[in-house]
Formats: sequence, C-alpha cells, structure tokens
Amino acid sequence: MGRKVHPYGFRLGIIKDWKGRWYAEGRQYAEQVQEDRRIREHIRQSLGRVGISDIHIERFPNEIHITLWTARPGIVIGRRGENVRALREALEAMTGKRITLTCTRWKTPTWTPTSSPRTSPPSSSGASATGGP
Repeated sequence: MGRKVHPYGFRLGIIKDWKGRWYAEGRQYAEQVQEDRRIREHIRQSLGRVGISDIHIERFPNEIHITLWTARPGIVIGRRGENVRALREALEAMTGKRITLTCTRWKTPTWTPTSSPRTSPPSSSGASATGGP
C-alpha cells in the first residue's frame, strides 16, 4: 500500500504558499492553530454565501492580518463597510487582538465545496435552462 500525500501539502513551499504566516513554539503553537481554525470557521459561517475561496492569516504581536480572497468583495464589504466592520468587531472580541481585514478579488474564481452553496461542481453539459436548443 502506497503512502498518500495531500496535493496541497505536496506543493507547499514550491508553487503554493502557506495559508497562515506566523511562528510560535510549544503550547503557544497549539493555541494559535486552534485560534486560526476558529477564525476560519467564524468567517465561513458569517459570510457563507459570498463565495470565499481562500483565507490567509498573518500574525504579529497583538495584531492579526486576515486576507479574504473572494469573487464578490462588494458583498463582503457591505454598504459603507458595515459588514466588514461587524466581522472585524466579532473577531476582535473572539481573539482579544486587533484585527485587520483585507478583501481581495479573484479575477477567475475557483470552485471549492466550501465556497459555494452547491453540493456538486458546476455542470458542463451545455443544456440550456429555458429548455430550448
């Protein structure tokens, strides 16, 4: 039986970059990994239908920079930035650190099971929704 390597882990550091950029030792490392997981889950739950493709987290002392890669940054930001402000305040309350959120637009968004409410990839059958040829 062969050893299986996840494709992302296989490409990590060569053609793919880490999704979290920070360094910690010992117990602090485990706590920060769990905090990253909670941050990602909270963002995906609160912005579920926006189509977030990637979440990158950078840590500095008492500060966290989060970059959201999405196809529709206008929906993430909201009117006058109220969605981003509410998300930032919720994350600051959850972590106790200052949060900086950046929304970056994908030019060609990728489909992932967690970034879309669909349960299967888009169909390429070419059938029209109107029923005509």
